[in-house]
Amino acid sequence: MVVQDARGVLCLVGYLAALALAFVLYGPNGLGQKALGWAGAGVDAFIALLALWLLVGALNGSAGLTGFGSSFQITVGIGAILNLLAGAAVAAGGFLKAREEKLI
Repeated sequence: MVVQDARGVLCLVGYLAALALAFVLYGPNGLGQKALGWAGAGVDAFIALLALWLLVGALNGSAGLTGFGSSFQITVGIGAILNLLAGAAVAAGGFLKAREEKLI
């Protein structure tokens, strides 16, 4: 479900961007360019919001159907939940790094 939705694809691209920013911005000597430090925190927050929006959309689309002696239920897959957990971890890491670099 995550790859089938545009929000999920943007989350995956955001994870790659966060990884690239981690290597570019945070070298062994710390943050080299403070102006670009907010880019990492912004990408991380964007990823977390997209992951939450994707999960809420999946929960709103979940439904149950009963009738004729049988039941049919749609549930949220593990991919959406793992995407939300990964988005929260990336956002927490970006926030903690921004706090460590005294951007906040």
